[in-house]
Amino acid sequence: MLYSGTVEAGIEDFTAISVGIDETARTVTIAIPPVEVLGTEIEPGSIKVYDESSSALNQLQVEDFAAFQETEEKRATQVAVNNGLLTKAENRAESIIKSHVETLLAGTAYADYTITVVRGTADAAPSTR
Repeated sequence: MLYSGTVEAGIEDFTAISVGIDETARTVTIAIPPVEVLGTEIEPGSIKVYDESSSALNQLQVEDFAAFQETEEKRATQVAVNNGLLTKAENRAESIIKSHVETLLAGTAYADYTITVVRGTADAAPSTR
């Protein structure tokens, strides 16, 4: 069988992101929770069966498809993770968050602060003002 699908990864709960500001060190620390696989989907219309025994009398049943979909979604998730999906998602999340914070701080008293993103935790350094 051949099929197309997507595996998505990212931060599930943005409320778990925390920010600490250290005015003495002139730093902003953003702590983000670990990224995780958010979903896997196989596009049903993309499935191609390459089997000589396929015929009008030997078609997949709904139960066959459900089992296939569950098995293949797990396999596709594992393949994506093994190919660096979570690392790519972490890098992208860090880049986006850092860029947004830089934009928010531009033109403020914090514009020249060093921005640090700490991955895999939601505990940023406490604010010291």
